[in-house]
Amino acid sequence: MIVGTILQQPSEFLDYDIHYDEFLETSNDVISPEPGEAPTVTSTPSGPSVIVERSSDTVAKVWVSGGLAGVEYKLTVKMRTSGGRVKEDELILVVQEF
Repeated sequence: MIVGTILQQPSEFLDYDIHYDEFLETSNDVISPEPGEAPTVTSTPSGPSVIVERSSDTVAKVWVSGGLAGVEYKLTVKMRTSGGRVKEDELILVVQEF
C-alpha cells in the first residue's frame, strides 16, 4: 500500500512516520522492523539512505537522506508484528533541488 509521497532535497535528512494503529486495532500486537530486513529501495541509480526504527508500539519512523535530484524512488518498508503478521508499505520519494 502506498502510504504517501514525500518531496525532499538531496541534502536533507528528514523523518517520516508510518502509523499502524488501524492495522493493529483488533490485536495486542506491537510492531518491530522485520529482523534481517532492510527497507527495499527500488529504481536507484544512486539511491537514498534509509533507516527504519520503531518509535512506539504502533508507529515506525523512517529516516531518509540523499538521492539524486530529479529522480523518484519507491521505498518499501516491511514491518512484522509481535504476533507474526507482516505488513508492507511504500513511500514514494521525489528528490528535487529547489
